[in-house]
Amino acid sequence: MPLADREFAYASKLQSGGERSSSEAPAYSGSGFVRSATPLYEPLPRRRFIALYLAIAAGRRVASLFPRLPSQPRSLPPWNPGVSLIVPECNTPSLLRCALKSATASLEQLGEEFELIVVVNGASPHTYAPHRREFPQVRWLFSKKHLGFGGAVGLGIRRARFDWVYLLNSDMTLAADALREVARCRAQHVFAIASQVFFADLQRRREETGWTGFRIDESGMASLFDVTPQDDFSIRGHLYAGGGNSLFRTALLREFLDPLHPYNPVYWEDAEWGLRAWRSGFEVLFCPASLVTHLHRATVSRLFTPAEVDRIWKRNQLLFSLRNGFLHRSARSVIRDLRHGFEAATQREVTTLRQAISMFRAICSLARAPKRNLDLGQVSRKYYER
Repeated sequence: MPLADREFAYASKLQSGGERSSSEAPAYSGSGFVRSATPLYEPLPRRRFIALYLAIAAGRRVASLFPRLPSQPRSLPPWNPGVSLIVPECNTPSLLRCALKSATASLEQLGEEFELIVVVNGASPHTYAPHRREFPQVRWLFSKKHLGFGGAVGLGIRRARFDWVYLLNSDMTLAADALREVARCRAQHVFAIASQVFFADLQRRREETGWTGFRIDESGMASLFDVTPQDDFSIRGHLYAGGGNSLFRTALLREFLDPLHPYNPVYWEDAEWGLRAWRSGFEVLFCPASLVTHLHRATVSRLFTPAEVDRIWKRNQLLFSLRNGFLHRSARSVIRDLRHGFEAATQREVTTLRQAISMFRAICSLARAPKRNLDLGQVSRKYYER
């Protein structure tokens, strides 16, 4: 029986309860899938996984038809000067004040039209009454719901007026010339440009720089890391521009931002934007002369415990690896690994109908990408001297 037919036949086994015993199921570790004699977590009922299983299996089957259809890299219309700066905000008013002061100063040095938008979600508008008086030039958007990173960005870019948008986390501050420097790197073939990141605590080991790298382990799981820049003036290529310290082409960001927000509340979504851009024929750059300062995880730490942050990161690591074609395990094997190697909360979150629809669309989108077979190991070798 062909593999695709075996995969679809497996869906009926999920519904009826027939499956390999848990003692044979592989479990998940931080670096990839490994064999385990016993499951790490109590699995949810098999029927919960039917939609996700069918999304993976059907997506791969449909995607197999796309190589027969020609797909050419796109070109965008010329962009116009001007920058929209968007700050997603969730109940960190003291940090936001510092971010807005630095953003206002940096925008004034830009030498172009600009707008400053703050998307407040999951917090009372009354909390920001002093900010609204102090920063009258800001456009304030409020949502009572927690929108997550993707949802807040989506609301902001729907209101953005300019062809380029800078996303700034509320726990980041911009150097006075940061926006002017990053704006110099704009081009028709560029999707995003990241600023260089420094921690506010200069004694802290530099885990975040803004120049991103990645690796794929033997199991097909992707890992992300930041690399120390080789100098302070060369414009370099890299996998993705961080969603809290980077300039993006607005039209492409609207396209790449999944309206179902599979990565909510945070992490890995911006990595998928960058990957989709490279595979669509656009570049992602790093501008070391544009400087921002980061109070590390100051926003996230107020919303989630360290254990929850770690769980969300690993959940989204799995989703990214699967959605973007790195994890080549069969759909049956993925479901088995998920049931026995991840917490119940993760199992519930990734088996919703929204996740299944988003997964199917992502797999099909990858198959249609003009440069889907691009050697991603080459992206960091892009090099532009000042």
